[in-house]
Amino acid sequence: MAGVLAGVAFLRGSNDRVVVVPDVVGVAYEEAAALLYERALRVTPHAVASDDVPAGAVLATDPPPGSALRPGREVRLDVALPAGQLAPTTVPRLVGMTSVAAATDALERAGLALGRWVRIHLDAPADVVLAQSPAAGATVGRGAAVDLVVSLGPRSTLSFLPDLVGLPLADALSLARVAGLSDAQVVVERLATDLAQRDVVLSQSLAPHRDFVVADAMLRLIVADEAVAPPAPDGLPVLGGLSEAEARALAVGFDVRVQYVAESGLPDGVVGQSLGPGARPADGPLVLTVNARPVRIPRPVVEVVVRQPAPRELPYLWFVEGGIPLVLAEVTATTLEGERFVVERIAVSGGGRVEGVWRTTYPGVVRFDLTLNGQPYGVPLRVP
Repeated sequence: MAGVLAGVAFLRGSNDRVVVVPDVVGVAYEEAAALLYERALRVTPHAVASDDVPAGAVLATDPPPGSALRPGREVRLDVALPAGQLAPTTVPRLVGMTSVAAATDALERAGLALGRWVRIHLDAPADVVLAQSPAAGATVGRGAAVDLVVSLGPRSTLSFLPDLVGLPLADALSLARVAGLSDAQVVVERLATDLAQRDVVLSQSLAPHRDFVVADAMLRLIVADEAVAPPAPDGLPVLGGLSEAEARALAVGFDVRVQYVAESGLPDGVVGQSLGPGARPADGPLVLTVNARPVRIPRPVVEVVVRQPAPRELPYLWFVEGGIPLVLAEVTATTLEGERFVVERIAVSGGGRVEGVWRTTYPGVVRFDLTLNGQPYGVPLRVP
């Protein structure tokens, strides 16, 4: 039979005419080859790993359908075969690679493809490959997919501090350590004043009962230094607690310089002076530390409006990162009461996006979630 077909191809090829490559994509290989032989064209099969179409189906032709050829020319047919039926190859080691792109290049060089990959928080640099399946060294068919687990980096540790103002310095430092702060993350500054006992915390830079990221935090404590001595019978008096104008009036003849601070834990006015009581103008410049506390902003009046049920269109949008194969995307909407609705199911691949509008009469906040092949993907969206 093969000899007869070859003879027909030769006779027709000698004819000075042109034939058109038929569209055989999706057709079984045997049927596609017969159609090409009928047009006096030669056929060369090329196996391609694919689990998306039935085994033996034609995925593409080269030249493509519709091309005009002389009889006797060769047409390559890309034929789908399951990955396990192709020539065996060895899975390379991907664990430890610093990016998904590097792992993809290594897989392509081995004749393999990137399968599913997920990201998790772990004490490892971001984008490092943590695990793979199949394991390195395994023998699989060319075109098989290899799944990856990739690091998102360490999860940020949150903590908080209580109100430290008024506490002894030793107690404040102990509480800072309990909150996860190292000694290098705490800065202690002393302020001479007779308004508080020595070594008592006057202010703190991290607001009490507010979450902060431990790794990025710095705590600044202003602590009372020893009290200023009683005023000397003559010379410079104690200026603490006075206004700047009053202090200047009592420091006639001195080279007065002023530095301003804004500390809510200290009173207004002068809270420190560089020269002690009894000092003379000849002793040098007089530096006054003046506290100008921030003006408290009145709390706004909040008006609550209860939204009534009415038709609404709530949009959602996610971008799918490149390199992800064709997967099933499912969008769900969840109300504040916990009711869950399936909004959309579509097929999507890397570089695409999942976008749409959910029409509802629900008046409250709605959370949209996206899953790819049943696995959570991206950040949930909240629409008020």
